[in-house]
Amino acid sequence: MTSFPSKLSPCQLRFLHTLYDITTQNQLFGADEFIAMNNLSRSILQLSPSTQEMYEQISFETLEESISQYTELFSSVDRT
Repeated sequence: MTSFPSKLSPCQLRFLHTLYDITTQNQLFGADEFIAMNNLSRSILQLSPSTQEMYEQISFETLEESISQYTELFSSVDRT
């Protein structure tokens, strides 16, 4: 993804880039992924200021592992 909204903070951008990296590790980045990332980036801008500040507290050293663990857990209980 080459373009995110310009009002995102550096930490918000880093979070989105980490998600992008995880997404593209095992599959191509297609239209569905583009739409999801676009919607997510725009949703971040709609968050309250205090919630947006949460991105400044993220531990980027462990973020990829934490996201992977969460998605594995979610997949294990997803009934669809």
